[in-house]
Amino acid sequence: MPFDLVRNSVRGKLLASFAVLIALLAGVAAVSASSMGSLGSSHALLSKSVLPRVNAAAGVRAAASDMHFSQTEYALDQGASRKNYEADRAAFGEAMRRLRSVTHAAGDMR
Repeated sequence: MPFDLVRNSVRGKLLASFAVLIALLAGVAAVSASSMGSLGSSHALLSKSVLPRVNAAAGVRAAASDMHFSQTEYALDQGASRKNYEADRAAFGEAMRRLRSVTHAAGDMR
């Protein structure tokens, strides 16, 4: 009997179509709420684990580049810039310690 109402009257057809639209809207809202939760957890993982390791690795890369340049300068000027090389080597060592501490803290013991 209820299907006869939908088939025969314009009012029934409109109500059925609005009911379908509301059901679809509720489904979209549920999916988007679930996706926002997933996005939040991904952001937390990135900001607390991945980004500190990336920044520490970039620091090591920059320190190694500085150390390489000062090492070349030290070799070419027969030791006149030894203090610059030693300072850059110390900065490289500190950057490596920072990288190790961040990777060990994240449980990445490879």
